[in-house]
Amino acid sequence: MRAALLLVIGLGCYAPQPSSGAPCASSGMCPDGLVCSPASQTCELTAVDAHVGDVAHDSAPIVHDAPVDAATPMLVQHATSYAAPSQSLSVTLPAAPAAGHVLVLIAGNPHAGLTSVTGAGATWARAAISPIYNNVEIWLGVTDGSSATLTATDPGSTAPMSLLLTEWSGLATANTLDGSAVLDGMTSPASAGAIVTTNPRDLILFAISNGSPNTFGVPGPGTWTALPLLDHAVIQAAWYLVADTAASFAPEVSETGHTWDAALVGLRIAP
Repeated sequence: MRAALLLVIGLGCYAPQPSSGAPCASSGMCPDGLVCSPASQTCELTAVDAHVGDVAHDSAPIVHDAPVDAATPMLVQHATSYAAPSQSLSVTLPAAPAAGHVLVLIAGNPHAGLTSVTGAGATWARAAISPIYNNVEIWLGVTDGSSATLTATDPGSTAPMSLLLTEWSGLATANTLDGSAVLDGMTSPASAGAIVTTNPRDLILFAISNGSPNTFGVPGPGTWTALPLLDHAVIQAAWYLVADTAASFAPEVSETGHTWDAALVGLRIAP
C-alpha cells in the first residue's frame, strides 16, 4: 500500500493534464504548460519566483538564483570620413543603427570647432572639445534607427575635417555623459587630464588630434583598445576601455612631438 502511494506521488506531476500543486520531479521538470516553482518545489501554472529559463526541456538540473550579467557595452559598427579642406562632411555607417543605441562622433578639424552635427536619427550634443591646435571634439546622440548618415558642418573652415562615427550597445540612453576633460600641448606625452566618474560602470573614451606624421605609443594606465586611426594631414587617434568601478581616470599616450589636442569622456553603462 505504501509503495503504491509513493508511486502515485512520484507520477503526479506527469499525469495527463495534471493540475498545479503536484510535486516537481527530482530533476526539476514539470509537464508542458507547468513550471517548477523553486519556493514550493511544486508544478505551477506560473512560478512567481522562478527565473526566466527555469522551464527545463531536458534532464539537466535547474540552477536557481544565478547571477544576472550586467550590461556590457559593445562596439557595433563604425565608419570614417575625411576631406581637405571641408566645411561640411558626411559619414555613413555600413548598416542602419539599432534604435536606442548610442552614437559617438569623434571629429578633428584645425579650426574653431564644428558648429553643428545632424542626422543618423539622433539629436546631437557635444560632450568635449579642445580646439587649440588641431581640434578634437566628441559628440553624443541616441539614434532612433531611421538613418545611418551623419553630417558635420563648420561653415568658416578652410582646414581638413576627419570624422569617426561609432555605434554602441549597452550604454545608458539618458544622462549618458559621466564626466569629460580636455587639454592641449606641444610635448609628449599627450593627455586630456583627469575625470572622476560617479557611475559604477563606464565606457571611457580617449581621443587625440595631432599633426602628421606622428607615431603614438600605447595609452596607460589600464588596458585600452584602439579605434580606427585617421592618418591624413591631421592624424586622429582614439582608444576605449570598460571600467567596472567608479574612479579617477587620467590616461596619457606618448607621441612624436607635434602640437596636440586631447579629449576624455566617461559614458554611463546601462544598469
